[in-house]
Amino acid sequence: MHNSNQQNGFSKLYEKNMLSPNHIDIDENSIEHPFAFIEIYLEKDKSNYDLQLFEHWAFFLKQLKEEQNYSYYCFELELNLLYTNKNNYLNEMVLILINIKQTIKLKSIKNVYLRLLNVIVNDILKNIFISYHLDLNSKNRIKLTPWFHLKEPILSFRLIKYPEDKRLKRLMMRYLSLIFISKDTKFSTFKALFEGRYLENKINWMGNKSSLYYFIKLLISNKVIRNPKNKHWKIASEFFLLKGETLTPNDFLNQKETKHKRKRKELELFVKALKG
Repeated sequence: MHNSNQQNGFSKLYEKNMLSPNHIDIDENSIEHPFAFIEIYLEKDKSNYDLQLFEHWAFFLKQLKEEQNYSYYCFELELNLLYTNKNNYLNEMVLILINIKQTIKLKSIKNVYLRLLNVIVNDILKNIFISYHLDLNSKNRIKLTPWFHLKEPILSFRLIKYPEDKRLKRLMMRYLSLIFISKDTKFSTFKALFEGRYLENKINWMGNKSSLYYFIKLLISNKVIRNPKNKHWKIASEFFLLKGETLTPNDFLNQKETKHKRKRKELELFVKALKG
């Protein structure tokens, strides 16, 4: 048996999600994704594996664990090098692993060889869920809950007076999109911030943390949203990324408002228009 996952260069999944002016064609020799070694083992001729003795099984599991660890490093490297499509990459990878798990189950979970592969897939999914559950979409969250118990999901804000979608989108485009909200954030994602909904996708805030802090304070002080009962920083950290990075409620502790006059003005105009 030998290491089947000595990944050279980036995976095809990474290349697919990398948006760059210097983007090159995908290398035909690159692997499909960082955990492709599992699929390789699924396709191998198992008759070549003499796994009748305990020490043989132990050696096989040790080899799988080594490949798992190496692949997870590759996964985290690619994930953290991505910028605009980071969440897409993560959720595509989770879906691939879930499908692999289903394939193993269909092939016969009673087979010890396959059961050990299933252990590896479960362990990878559990690690991803624990580390990146805030960035998972709602479907993947629901599918992965057997591996990790999450606290009750946080609901977004709820507007006191909700405008028509066309007007809300126009206000977003006029006051927020050019300075504060990234181009890859869809209107449906922004709209969900005010609908009292569970997280599906995050808003990528491109301004400084001080401007996001001021934005949330404006929503509350102008009574545009219903009273969040002191959960506003939990909601903000759940529904926003800050330049692609995950936030926690503690990130807003001792934070000061932005002093940038133009940024303050744009945020104030948005909230005023939303209130009116």
